[in-house]
Amino acid sequence: KPSFDCAKAKSRVSKLICNSNELAALDVQEAALIRRARTAAATPDAVNAEEDDWRRDRDACPDVACIAEAYHGRIADLHRWVN
Repeated sequence: KPSFDCAKAKSRVSKLICNSNELAALDVQEAALIRRARTAAATPDAVNAEEDDWRRDRDACPDVACIAEAYHGRIADLHRWVN
């Protein structure tokens, strides 16, 4: 299960995440890291702005492979904020 309610998923990307165990697991990992990053950051607004940009890029992905790659990149970026 991803970090959000699949019953309320409307976007194409959200539905792809709900239908993929790999993407759902990546989504949970990213959601946990974003919460930690917001807490650790001196400027949480910067983390939020970066998250908004990342979501736009992720949502532009044409397929599952692209979405997975976006998550892997985002997870690596979030480690900068929490480590």
